[in-house]
Amino acid sequence: MKKPLLYLVPVYIGSLKYFAKLYPALSKKFDVLFLLVRGNDRRRGQMVEYCKTQGYPFVILEEGLNRDGKSIPFFSPLMRRLRHIRACRAFMQAHKPVKVVLTKTIAPHDAIAREAARAGAELTVLQWSFHSHDPVFVADLNLSKPLYKRLYFGPVRALLALLDVIYVGPRYFRHYLLPAKFGAFDEKAAEGYAVSYRFKRENIFVVGMADFQTVHELRDRISADPAFKQRLLSKYSIDSKKKNILIIAQSFHLRSWTRMTFPNQLAYYRDLIERIRAVVPKEEADILLKLHPGDSPGQYESYRPDGVSVFADESATEELAVLADLIISDTWTTANYLVVASGTPALFVNFTPFQVRNAAIDYYHVKEAVTDKTRFDELLRTWKEEKLPSQYDGSFVRPAAIDEAVKLIER
Repeated sequence: MKKPLLYLVPVYIGSLKYFAKLYPALSKKFDVLFLLVRGNDRRRGQMVEYCKTQGYPFVILEEGLNRDGKSIPFFSPLMRRLRHIRACRAFMQAHKPVKVVLTKTIAPHDAIAREAARAGAELTVLQWSFHSHDPVFVADLNLSKPLYKRLYFGPVRALLALLDVIYVGPRYFRHYLLPAKFGAFDEKAAEGYAVSYRFKRENIFVVGMADFQTVHELRDRISADPAFKQRLLSKYSIDSKKKNILIIAQSFHLRSWTRMTFPNQLAYYRDLIERIRAVVPKEEADILLKLHPGDSPGQYESYRPDGVSVFADESATEELAVLADLIISDTWTTANYLVVASGTPALFVNFTPFQVRNAAIDYYHVKEAVTDKTRFDELLRTWKEEKLPSQYDGSFVRPAAIDEAVKLIER
């Protein structure tokens, strides 16, 4: 008997890997495909490559999302938008999925969400990453955009909204009202999405983060199965006779609003590594540098003489986290949820000019943002002496989060 069709709609490689954690359970009841609604860029290439190497079925919907030739201000964005809406409508009417799972319903995924709902599919949105609902974050990032871009894109957005009203129709225009269910990490996120994104509060349910369950199961298996732990250590060439310090890196140079170049990025983490080495020499500990998805490991080769192993997309952050003796993370990264679930001692640092990011620690249930380098040195020495108090509260972690998310989608 043919299974009903379900589409998972990721934004980039990070959310695709998140959905992949749900794929085995969902595949028991549904014919599951990844629907890549994205133009032909590097990030889509990463998703395609991952699906191919892992054997996940996928389909690409890109009509209207690529720049084709000369662009005419105002006119070209409208024509691309119209082509994309029509492509989404034709796709959904042709395939008629019973369920579509997304991470957001804002552009460019507003079109596919609207047309899925028009075709009769049930929409579920899953929170997969950190997103602050505090206006201070939004204001800070908006001010970082050049004035000419704000003057141009403001009217363009208004024209696109008008096109949506005319062509999509009032019933489906308000995309935030279309999802039947929304799965949030915790109560704070649930309230935030209802206020900031106007999803119906009665449709928002707390299911936790899939990584909670992944990390919980990994930690339990490592404790119960020494052979499994040894296989993981061998997989990453980790020396269990030394301490292992995991740095979960940000990719500041890949964020246009930071104005940071790669040399700035390299200098930032070199300084962090040197501070670690001033307290914990190579003979005592190795450093594991986990790059942000999409970053290029070859660019960090200069760190290796300092006892640093560099890991990119081929590695699993959750596996490195449970093998580490200490984790050093940024104050604003979704990986902090995973860190809190791991139970591994951790420090959360921010030595950038972007101190507004420190407000994010409340969402991760982290106790202190370390912004002073002398304070970092002090806490690092405390960890070395095995006296570091826990820097986070993990009581909100839901160890069956994958099961809860799957049940939400299925019901």
